Amino acid sequence: ETVDMLIHCAGINGTIRDIRDGYDYPGMLRTLNVNALGAIRVTEAFLPLMDRGTDKKICCISSEAGSIGTCWREDETEYCMSKAALNAGMAVLSNRLKKDGYEIRLYHPGWMNTYMMGTKEDADLNPEEAARLALQSFFKIREQEKLVLDSYDGSIIPW
Repeated sequence: ETVDMLIHCAGINGTIRDIRDGYDYPGMLRTLNVNALGAIRVTEAFLPLMDRGTDKKICCISSEAGSIGTCWREDETEYCMSKAALNAGMAVLSNRLKKDGYEIRLYHPGWMNTYMMGTKEDADLNPEEAARLALQSFFKIREQEKLVLDSYDGSIIPW
């Protein structure tokens, strides 16, 4: 048995609070645990099957929220931190695993119409369209070897 592609798409937003109102630190740890450490744990668990695969692609749904260089938010601290941690963790794994034939992809899917915030949002993309665009990105031939954060609109988001 083999696995050729692993797609990490689990994510939670956590509690949105202003620092002046006090953060929910247990909630922040839960968000980091799911959004960043979860992808690392699942990757580690699947490596034996992926080592026998041919494509060896590890793909992560990240977010522009994890970009330090383009940060614009004044809240959602835990979500932003968790996506930055995911990006950093995958950069380290990319450095380690590329010599074994692995390719890691990071992808920002845009604002999707989901229940992530507790109610269905009036967003730019429906889940089906977002999934189609993500798969196109995951299978796109890359000219550069360096890990980047691809966006649904075709741009590359700065770290």
